[in-house]
Amino acid sequence: AQSHHIPLYIEIVEKINHINLNPIEITRIIGILMDNAIEASKSITNPMIRLAFIKQEDSVLIVLINKIDQSEPIKLHEIYQEGYSTKEENQGLGLTIVRNIVNRCANVSLNTKIHSHHFIQELEIKNEVTT
Repeated sequence: AQSHHIPLYIEIVEKINHINLNPIEITRIIGILMDNAIEASKSITNPMIRLAFIKQEDSVLIVLINKIDQSEPIKLHEIYQEGYSTKEENQGLGLTIVRNIVNRCANVSLNTKIHSHHFIQELEIKNEVTT
């Protein structure tokens, strides 16, 4: 983000002692989501990315928000399909990897939405697995 002059804000209000997810998987998810946010931000006016870690009673919520250009609508129902990409060269594997990790982990959920020219990813990691 810094090399592309994209403002990045990171918020961690309360100390988080533990996140109930393998460190490699959480790093992979956040890395893919951040890469996508940076890529989407490179081509817009006044880009901005926010990353927040929010401690909740029974989970940790990680929220990533980036501004988007809505001149070309994003089809949320398609973005997690293998091969879907807004980039050239058929990259399109990142969000499929994210979806596969989320589907494998019973305590993890991902909510994706668009609101007021912002692309919002909410990754919730429960402290315990619920059945």
